Amino acid sequence: MEAMEAASRHHSKRFSQPSRSAPFWAAAALAVLVLGLPAVSSPLCAAAQQKKSPEQGASASKHPAPPPSVNRDSPGYARLLASNDVEVGKFYLNKHKYDAAISRFDSAVKHDPAWADPYELLGEAYEKKDDPNRAIAGYRKYLDIKPYAKDAKKIEERIEKLGREAKAQEAGTR
Repeated sequence: MEAMEAASRHHSKRFSQPSRSAPFWAAAALAVLVLGLPAVSSPLCAAAQQKKSPEQGASASKHPAPPPSVNRDSPGYARLLASNDVEVGKFYLNKHKYDAAISRFDSAVKHDPAWADPYELLGEAYEKKDDPNRAIAGYRKYLDIKPYAKDAKKIEERIEKLGREAKAQEAGTR
């Protein structure tokens, strides 16, 4: 009798604890609600959906097609691509690989030209690369898009300093 009670307690403990996959499902539910991403069912359902039906035959792919709700022309998708480029560019900037960082920030600007942050980072990268004219252009574009930025005064001071450096470089090359 005592063994049955112990087994019963073990069984109830086992099923009363939260699942380790609970954070994943919470994040998936949040993605569905906030980002409007398509809902994903349990892994078992997903595996069942990937099995080939008789009408699919042997020509069907192993991987399901991307959901039709992904609109690659939407501003949200462009911002996603741009933010990815900005994050990678920041990594390169911290590693002092300025050309790679500039390439990523330029790509971010192409994806989302209305976003000010890549322009500020372009200015910073060109400033560290010792190219004051391009740094000034990046900082000015940042202030054109975001004139009331919290750091606008600091950026204007940088532009003035870089302007003096550009004049000194031009005077030195003549």
